[in-house]
Amino acid sequence: IEEGKYKESLEVSDFYLKEVKAHFGENHKFLYSALNNKAFILKCMNRLPEAKTIYEEILTGYTNDKTISQDNIFIVKQNLATALR
Repeated sequence: IEEGKYKESLEVSDFYLKEVKAHFGENHKFLYSALNNKAFILKCMNRLPEAKTIYEEILTGYTNDKTISQDNIFIVKQNLATALR
């Protein structure tokens, strides 16, 4: 993504998050997936503290949801680690 497109991508991500929350609620794997996308955009924009906060939220949600695979939890942990650099 071109640098100028990150802001636009973030706006689209925020819109999508609102739609997912409205349809699936606050604690749903689709919401965590959408949050992961937003955190990735923030990380690309070097807004690491914001990305870190979101990755931590996802990790908490995934950990509390026994239907989430350990693979998904591991991926979020990797994403969080890269945001902590």
